[in-house]
Amino acid sequence: RSCKVCALLRTDRKNKSFATTYFCERCSIDDAKCWLCNKIRRQYKGTAKTCFEIWHDDFQAGQVIPSTLGKRVVMRRPGQEAEVRKKTRRELQLLGGEADADDEAE
Repeated sequence: RSCKVCALLRTDRKNKSFATTYFCERCSIDDAKCWLCNKIRRQYKGTAKTCFEIWHDDFQAGQVIPSTLGKRVVMRRPGQEAEVRKKTRRELQLLGGEADADDEAE
């Protein structure tokens, strides 16, 4: 998942924000997780901080994001689980042929 603070602080649109596997349980809402880096990757206001620290200390858990960043954070729920797909006509024909062969063998 993409870190919310890295996405806010990136300066070049071509650069992607860092991917992370850590999220804040306090800031997450149900299934919508607030993904944040737990490594020091940024200098914010002259201090090296983790994205987790920037999010909670400087942005007050997303309530006070500076207007100079000009973005709002959207937390999305994970996508739906993939369903079992229907068999194609060809697959059904092949399965039907195998069933007929089994009947003849008996």
